[in-house]
Amino acid sequence: MRSRKCISLLVVLTVLMFSVSPAWAAGSADSRSRDVTDVVHRAFGERVRALNSNNTKALEGFYVQGSDAIAHEASRQMAWRAVEKKLGGPITAFTLDRLDMMDPTLDGNNAMLKAYEVIMFSWKDAAGGDNLSGLGVWHDITLAYANANWRIVSDAYDEGPLVWGQPCSNPNIATPTVRLASAPDAVVNPKVIYVPYNRSNAASYADSWVIHNSTIGYNVRDASYYNPAYKNYNPPDYGGDCANFVSQALFAGGWQYDSSWWYNNNGTGGTQTSDDTASTTWTYAPTHFSYWAGARGVQVGSPSQLDTGDPVYYDWAYVSPDGPDKIQHVAIVVGRTTDGVPLVDAHNWDYYHVPYSGIVVQGDKIYLVHVNNYIPWN
Repeated sequence: MRSRKCISLLVVLTVLMFSVSPAWAAGSADSRSRDVTDVVHRAFGERVRALNSNNTKALEGFYVQGSDAIAHEASRQMAWRAVEKKLGGPITAFTLDRLDMMDPTLDGNNAMLKAYEVIMFSWKDAAGGDNLSGLGVWHDITLAYANANWRIVSDAYDEGPLVWGQPCSNPNIATPTVRLASAPDAVVNPKVIYVPYNRSNAASYADSWVIHNSTIGYNVRDASYYNPAYKNYNPPDYGGDCANFVSQALFAGGWQYDSSWWYNNNGTGGTQTSDDTASTTWTYAPTHFSYWAGARGVQVGSPSQLDTGDPVYYDWAYVSPDGPDKIQHVAIVVGRTTDGVPLVDAHNWDYYHVPYSGIVVQGDKIYLVHVNNYIPWN
């Protein structure tokens, strides 16, 4: 009799347990979070395999069927194929270099997750040379739990004009309007001490900090881990980090602050940047161009006149609020393809070694600046 009562009590307790908890709540919050991040990690691995195979069929199992998210992934396949036209040759392989995920937020049968993805791709240029480029992309992902599985409902991300802009066969390079009286490649005042601009140092700095770096022990959940010694000028607090990033690289190459171009950490140093200030010529692309095309360089009319460590500026025609002839973006030259096309690094979007002309569409304008080879030393 006692055994029957015990069995009956066990059945009642079991029924109650499942009646007050959804099926997915059988584990702890930590185990559910691991389930979510595991699904996202496997889905992003499959996204890269889909790019390599040009087939999204296996990817569909990670998404809610009929969702806009899976339809977007199919469109993305075609967009990446068009990138090859911008590169001048085929992409030979994609790799998922890194996927950093914050802890997901769980809300019933839904989960939200922010992740930073780094994709690298190998490609052949027009001369047959091998190149390696990459991009870092933030994702805001929403998942739903149904039929004993987590599935992606939506994934908000932006790979920028490299991927989604229409190929531009003939880049519109702005005619130089600002010229120096003296040659930028010469020591112009024998009474002043000059040192060479270390272009390789500028490029090395850019390569080190173009992608969000999670290997330095900086908190991934902070979502702002470029070089932590500098303020991040990306939205939502500021308009963008591109000029700040290029300024940092120029500074790493040996260029010194002056009264017009400077960054001030106000004595706090380290990773305390909330009180940092900077000149607009340091952080704002239009005035950055005016400064470097006048005080410390010269605007040129051909990419063949660019060297490593030179800035490239962009007037994107689709950014209508700024009107015509208004620079919105700047990148920095870090190398060349074997057929001589300058490769650039840039922030927001986080692009690594992409062709300078690959992030424009027809109607955009490019401004090229050759920085002086010698730095007057105070």
